Amino acid sequence: MSSVIKTVKNLTYLAVAGGSLVLAGCGGDSSSSSSNGLSALEYTGSTDDAVISSENSDAIADELGKLAYANLLLEEARPYTERVTGLHDVNSPFGPRSASAQSALDIELEKVDGSDLSFSDFVAGDCGGYYETSTSLGEDEYFGEDSEQGIVGEEYSVEVDLSLSYDDYCDYVSETTMPTAVMSGVETHYNGGGSGSQKARMYMDYDGEDEYFVEESSMQMSGDVTVTAGERTMRIQMSSERSSYELDDEREGTYEETDQYINNVKYTLDGQTLSFTQKESSSDDGETYEEVEQEMISFAGSVYLLDDFYLSDGDLNLAAYLPEYGYVDAEGEGLALCDDNSGIASGEITFDSPESSTPYLITYNGCGVDPVVSIAPAL
Repeated sequence: MSSVIKTVKNLTYLAVAGGSLVLAGCGGDSSSSSSNGLSALEYTGSTDDAVISSENSDAIADELGKLAYANLLLEEARPYTERVTGLHDVNSPFGPRSASAQSALDIELEKVDGSDLSFSDFVAGDCGGYYETSTSLGEDEYFGEDSEQGIVGEEYSVEVDLSLSYDDYCDYVSETTMPTAVMSGVETHYNGGGSGSQKARMYMDYDGEDEYFVEESSMQMSGDVTVTAGERTMRIQMSSERSSYELDDEREGTYEETDQYINNVKYTLDGQTLSFTQKESSSDDGETYEEVEQEMISFAGSVYLLDDFYLSDGDLNLAAYLPEYGYVDAEGEGLALCDDNSGIASGEITFDSPESSTPYLITYNGCGVDPVVSIAPAL
């Protein structure tokens, strides 16, 4: 049995553990929208290096400030949303397709094994409410052989359906840790849920000299959860799709492997909306391997293409394409939100680009006060 098939089967027992619906394996495919209405972001702006000058430095600083603010909001809310984001953090297959080579043997297969399982779990919250999970699995195995001709064939398939629902599930959440059973922290309530499905199929045959092998798999997942922590309400909407396909045909000398993946997440935090799209695709024909990755964020009316991003404890490293200006590098330190999360209260961001010899500095001096943009002091 192949590794992807084994992974799909084993995950039925693990995917809903801990109240987050997580699928993990290998693969990837994409589409522009999902069952819960989320659409994939598309970046259509400049992909050139930004040319930064005194005329446009304020506008570029404003765009970088929006990116920093959006991610500070997300970082601040993360302890409350960690439990939920497992719903979309998938790394599983999606989307069967037909083989490009057609030299599979015409061998009659008989069913030798199969099962249909379903189970559910009910978990009470530490401070009220509950969450419930359900899983169903169907698997079939077929085998055939012709001893006179010395040929064998086998096929295995599995289908999995998963669901998770929160009914005012309550947990105590520290501002710096994952949800915990310790009776301390902020009472955090979860409502909503998500669902996912997976299919995988493997077929192989052997004629005494050459082997034919094909494996294809598919995954879809979506979720919509509201999190209430004290007086704050946060909403997380998610959708993911993935596909994988592999063909190894020794008779035709053909090898093909493709993986495609798309992941969409939409956060509503403190009256602000942030959307993310992650896309990955790869192809391998045995001679040439190609891979494409994109991460995009939408905030305050703009879509940005991220090249590199890191934010922790107010320290920022960012490389991104701004739609009107192009590629910019930025580093920040001491960045902190206002008490009401309405903006950036303090900190600095230095930015430049390969096309600009002069770095600029953004200085945040308080809430309700416009940041100051100036030429960065020489190091």
